Amino acid sequence: MSRAAIALCCLLAFVPTVADAAIFDRDDRIAATLNPVGIVTGGEKVYYGSGFLIDRCNVLTARHVAGNVFIVVGRRLVFRVGRSASRGTVVAAGPFQDILSPSRSIGADWMLVRLDRCLGRKLGFLRVMSAVD
Repeated sequence: MSRAAIALCCLLAFVPTVADAAIFDRDDRIAATLNPVGIVTGGEKVYYGSGFLIDRCNVLTARHVAGNVFIVVGRRLVFRVGRSASRGTVVAAGPFQDILSPSRSIGADWMLVRLDRCLGRKLGFLRVMSAVD
């Protein structure tokens, strides 16, 4: 083991943990219990994929999760995180891309699902920032 690695290990041994902070003083930190990442299901032939809450009521996922159809806006899907679940409606999506298409682009493989129950109020969400933020 290098000297730098040994020094880092020694340093980390003295870094206070949440429990240590509570022993010596009041600890105002709050443990993160939010989990805005889940599974989207229900497309043609029951496709599924990961998705994440980007605000209280909207989930961003991949376009291919809705299946091999050209029109997905209006399609009903389900978003599930642990025991929490909500049906939702596809409100926007990138274009359908055939797997053999030479112009296929991973950047176009997106879809936005508006949930019937706004699970982000309970689970939290990951804010999507633009390049100018």
